[in-house]
Amino acid sequence: VFALERRFATPVPQASDLDGLNRHLLGCCLKERKRTVSGRHKTIGEMFEEERTHAVELPDHPFDACIQHIRQADKYQTVLFEGVRYSVPRSVAFEPVTVKAYVDQVVLVHKGAVVATHRRSRTAGEQVLEPTHFLAAIERKPAYLDHTRLFKELKLPAAFAKLRVRLEKELGPRTGTRHYIRVLQLLGRYNAEQVAAAIGVGLHRPSLRAEFIEQKLAA
Repeated sequence: VFALERRFATPVPQASDLDGLNRHLLGCCLKERKRTVSGRHKTIGEMFEEERTHAVELPDHPFDACIQHIRQADKYQTVLFEGVRYSVPRSVAFEPVTVKAYVDQVVLVHKGAVVATHRRSRTAGEQVLEPTHFLAAIERKPAYLDHTRLFKELKLPAAFAKLRVRLEKELGPRTGTRHYIRVLQLLGRYNAEQVAAAIGVGLHRPSLRAEFIEQKLAA
Protein backbone atom coordinates (compact mmCIF):
# COMPACT_ATOMS: atom_id res chain seq x y z
CA VAL A 1 0.00 0.00 0.00
CA PHE A 2 2.85 2.38 0.83
CA ALA A 3 4.43 1.80 -2.59
CA LEU A 4 1.13 2.48 -4.38
CA GLU A 5 0.55 5.59 -2.30
CA ARG A 6 4.02 6.88 -3.14
CA ARG A 7 3.63 6.22 -6.87
CA PHE A 8 -0.04 7.06 -7.41
CA ALA A 9 -0.83 9.62 -4.70
CA THR A 10 2.35 11.67 -4.31
CA PRO A 11 1.73 14.48 -4.86
CA VAL A 12 -1.93 14.17 -3.84
CA PRO A 13 -3.95 13.89 -7.08
CA GLN A 14 -6.48 16.63 -7.84
CA ALA A 15 -9.88 15.43 -9.08
CA SER A 16 -13.28 17.13 -9.19
CA ASP A 17 -15.18 13.92 -8.42
CA LEU A 18 -14.83 10.19 -7.83
CA ASP A 19 -14.97 9.41 -11.56
CA GLY A 20 -12.07 11.78 -12.15
CA LEU A 21 -10.04 10.11 -9.40
CA ASN A 22 -10.80 6.67 -10.86
CA ARG A 23 -9.63 7.80 -14.30
CA HIS A 24 -6.41 9.08 -12.75
CA LEU A 25 -5.80 5.78 -10.94
CA LEU A 26 -6.56 3.77 -14.08
CA GLY A 27 -4.02 5.82 -16.02
CA CYS A 28 -1.45 5.17 -13.29
CA CYS A 29 -2.13 1.42 -13.44
CA LEU A 30 -1.78 1.30 -17.23
CA LYS A 31 1.46 3.23 -17.00
CA GLU A 32 2.68 0.88 -14.27
CA ARG A 33 2.22 -2.11 -16.59
CA LYS A 34 5.07 -0.80 -18.74
CA ARG A 35 7.54 -0.56 -15.85
CA THR A 36 10.23 -3.17 -15.29
CA VAL A 37 10.95 -4.02 -11.67
CA SER A 38 14.58 -3.99 -10.62
CA GLY A 39 16.08 -7.47 -11.03
CA ARG A 40 13.44 -8.61 -13.56
CA HIS A 41 13.75 -8.71 -17.33
CA LYS A 42 10.04 -8.51 -18.09
CA THR A 43 7.62 -5.64 -17.56
CA ILE A 44 4.91 -5.77 -14.90
CA GLY A 45 2.34 -6.08 -17.70
CA GLU A 46 4.13 -9.06 -19.27
CA MET A 47 4.41 -10.85 -15.92
CA PHE A 48 0.75 -10.16 -15.23
CA GLU A 49 -0.30 -11.77 -18.51
CA GLU A 50 1.71 -14.88 -17.61
CA GLU A 51 0.08 -15.08 -14.18
CA ARG A 52 -3.38 -14.48 -15.61
CA THR A 53 -3.42 -17.98 -17.18
CA HIS A 54 -3.13 -19.52 -13.71
CA ALA A 55 -5.71 -17.30 -12.01
CA VAL A 56 -9.19 -18.49 -11.13
CA GLU A 57 -12.16 -17.23 -13.12
CA LEU A 58 -13.84 -14.02 -12.03
CA PRO A 59 -17.15 -14.49 -10.16
CA ASP A 60 -20.38 -14.29 -12.15
CA HIS A 61 -21.38 -11.13 -10.28
CA PRO A 62 -18.97 -8.24 -9.69
CA PHE A 63 -18.14 -7.28 -6.13
CA ASP A 64 -20.65 -4.78 -4.74
CA ALA A 65 -18.34 -2.20 -3.15
CA CYS A 66 -20.57 -1.16 -0.28
CA ILE A 67 -21.33 -1.93 3.33
CA GLN A 68 -24.80 -3.24 4.10
CA HIS A 69 -26.99 -2.91 7.16
CA ILE A 70 -30.63 -3.60 7.94
CA ARG A 71 -32.49 -0.62 9.35
CA GLN A 72 -36.13 0.09 10.20
CA ALA A 73 -37.87 2.95 8.42
CA ASP A 74 -39.70 5.16 10.94
CA LYS A 75 -43.08 6.89 10.84
CA TYR A 76 -41.41 9.99 9.37
CA GLN A 77 -40.36 7.95 6.32
CA THR A 78 -36.68 8.11 7.16
CA VAL A 79 -33.96 5.54 7.75
CA LEU A 80 -31.15 6.36 10.19
CA PHE A 81 -27.62 5.42 9.15
CA GLU A 82 -24.43 6.75 10.78
CA GLY A 83 -26.35 9.61 12.37
CA VAL A 84 -27.94 10.76 9.08
CA ARG A 85 -31.59 10.31 8.11
CA TYR A 86 -32.43 9.32 4.53
CA SER A 87 -35.98 9.42 3.20
CA VAL A 88 -38.00 6.58 1.70
CA PRO A 89 -41.43 6.50 0.00
CA ARG A 90 -44.53 6.43 2.18
CA SER A 91 -45.18 2.76 1.39
CA VAL A 92 -41.89 1.83 3.09
CA ALA A 93 -42.60 3.55 6.43
CA PHE A 94 -42.34 1.12 9.40
CA GLU A 95 -40.71 -1.50 7.14
CA PRO A 96 -37.21 -3.05 7.33
CA VAL A 97 -34.85 -1.61 4.73
CA THR A 98 -31.42 -2.71 3.54
CA VAL A 99 -28.98 0.20 3.54
CA LYS A 100 -26.22 -0.14 0.94
CA ALA A 101 -23.63 2.54 1.66
CA TYR A 102 -21.18 3.29 -1.14
CA VAL A 103 -18.41 5.87 -1.08
CA ASP A 104 -20.58 8.62 -2.54
CA GLN A 105 -24.17 7.40 -2.28
CA VAL A 106 -26.63 5.47 -0.14
CA VAL A 107 -29.04 3.06 -1.81
CA LEU A 108 -32.09 1.85 0.11
CA VAL A 109 -33.59 -1.51 -0.80
CA HIS A 110 -36.97 -2.89 0.28
CA LYS A 111 -38.08 -6.43 -0.58
CA GLY A 112 -35.37 -6.71 -3.22
CA ALA A 113 -36.23 -3.45 -5.01
CA VAL A 114 -34.37 -0.15 -4.86
CA VAL A 115 -36.76 2.41 -3.34
CA ALA A 116 -34.39 5.37 -2.90
CA THR A 117 -30.94 6.58 -3.90
CA HIS A 118 -29.33 9.51 -2.08
CA ARG A 119 -25.98 11.27 -1.97
CA ARG A 120 -24.07 10.01 1.04
CA SER A 121 -23.72 12.49 3.87
CA ARG A 122 -21.13 12.29 6.62
CA THR A 123 -22.60 15.12 8.69
CA ALA A 124 -24.29 13.67 11.76
CA GLY A 125 -27.77 15.08 12.29
CA GLU A 126 -28.33 15.95 8.63
CA GLN A 127 -31.49 14.87 6.83
CA VAL A 128 -31.14 13.87 3.18
CA LEU A 129 -34.69 13.97 1.84
CA GLU A 130 -36.30 13.47 -1.55
CA PRO A 131 -39.40 15.72 -1.91
CA THR A 132 -41.29 13.24 -4.09
CA HIS A 133 -41.30 10.79 -1.18
CA PHE A 134 -43.62 13.16 0.69
CA LEU A 135 -46.18 13.93 -2.00
CA ALA A 136 -48.86 11.97 -0.14
CA ALA A 137 -48.25 14.09 2.94
CA ILE A 138 -48.97 17.41 1.22
CA GLU A 139 -52.33 16.07 0.04
CA ARG A 140 -53.31 15.76 3.69
CA LYS A 141 -51.49 18.92 4.78
CA PRO A 142 -51.33 21.41 1.86
CA ALA A 143 -49.63 24.01 4.08
CA TYR A 144 -46.43 21.93 3.86
CA LEU A 145 -46.10 23.18 0.28
CA ASP A 146 -45.29 26.74 1.38
CA HIS A 147 -44.10 26.30 4.95
CA THR A 148 -41.48 23.55 4.78
CA ARG A 149 -38.00 24.05 3.40
CA LEU A 150 -38.20 20.69 1.64
CA PHE A 151 -40.88 21.90 -0.79
CA LYS A 152 -39.93 25.58 -0.82
CA GLU A 153 -36.49 24.62 -2.17
CA LEU A 154 -37.85 22.08 -4.65
CA LYS A 155 -36.45 23.00 -8.07
CA LEU A 156 -38.91 22.38 -10.90
CA PRO A 157 -39.27 23.65 -14.48
CA ALA A 158 -40.85 27.11 -14.80
CA ALA A 159 -44.07 25.57 -16.14
CA PHE A 160 -44.98 24.38 -12.64
CA ALA A 161 -45.00 27.91 -11.18
CA LYS A 162 -47.07 29.16 -14.12
CA LEU A 163 -49.53 26.33 -13.57
CA ARG A 164 -50.01 27.15 -9.91
CA VAL A 165 -50.66 30.83 -10.64
CA ARG A 166 -53.15 29.87 -13.34
CA LEU A 167 -55.00 27.33 -11.17
CA GLU A 168 -55.28 29.64 -8.17
CA LYS A 169 -56.50 32.47 -10.39
CA GLU A 170 -59.23 30.30 -11.94
CA LEU A 171 -60.22 28.19 -8.92
CA GLY A 172 -59.20 30.28 -5.94
CA PRO A 173 -56.19 29.73 -3.63
CA ARG A 174 -57.59 26.73 -1.75
CA THR A 175 -58.99 24.68 -4.62
CA GLY A 176 -56.26 25.81 -7.02
CA THR A 177 -53.55 24.65 -4.61
CA ARG A 178 -55.19 21.25 -4.26
CA HIS A 179 -55.27 20.85 -8.05
CA TYR A 180 -51.61 21.88 -8.16
CA ILE A 181 -50.76 19.26 -5.52
CA ARG A 182 -52.45 16.62 -7.65
CA VAL A 183 -50.14 17.59 -10.50
CA LEU A 184 -47.11 17.46 -8.20
CA GLN A 185 -48.08 13.94 -7.22
CA LEU A 186 -47.63 12.90 -10.83
CA LEU A 187 -43.88 13.22 -10.16
CA GLY A 188 -44.18 9.87 -8.43
CA ARG A 189 -44.86 8.28 -11.84
CA TYR A 190 -43.31 10.68 -14.37
CA ASN A 191 -40.18 12.81 -14.42
CA ALA A 192 -40.38 16.59 -14.10
CA GLU A 193 -39.74 17.21 -17.80
CA GLN A 194 -42.63 14.95 -18.85
CA VAL A 195 -45.03 16.66 -16.47
CA ALA A 196 -43.79 20.11 -17.53
CA ALA A 197 -44.44 19.24 -21.18
CA ALA A 198 -48.03 18.24 -20.36
CA ILE A 199 -48.46 21.46 -18.37
CA GLY A 200 -47.19 23.47 -21.32
CA VAL A 201 -49.95 22.05 -23.50
CA GLY A 202 -52.56 22.68 -20.82
CA LEU A 203 -51.60 26.33 -20.33
CA HIS A 204 -52.98 27.11 -23.78
CA ARG A 205 -56.46 25.82 -22.90
CA PRO A 206 -59.22 28.28 -22.00
CA SER A 207 -59.80 26.41 -18.73
CA LEU A 208 -57.38 24.17 -16.91
CA ARG A 209 -57.73 21.42 -14.31
CA ALA A 210 -55.43 18.75 -12.89
CA GLU A 211 -57.45 16.11 -14.76
CA PHE A 212 -56.24 17.42 -18.11
CA ILE A 213 -52.57 17.08 -17.10
CA GLU A 214 -53.23 13.55 -15.82
CA GLN A 215 -55.02 12.53 -19.04
CA LYS A 216 -52.32 14.06 -21.21
CA LEU A 217 -49.60 12.05 -19.48
CA ALA A 218 -51.63 8.82 -19.54
CA ALA A 219 -52.33 9.13 -23.27
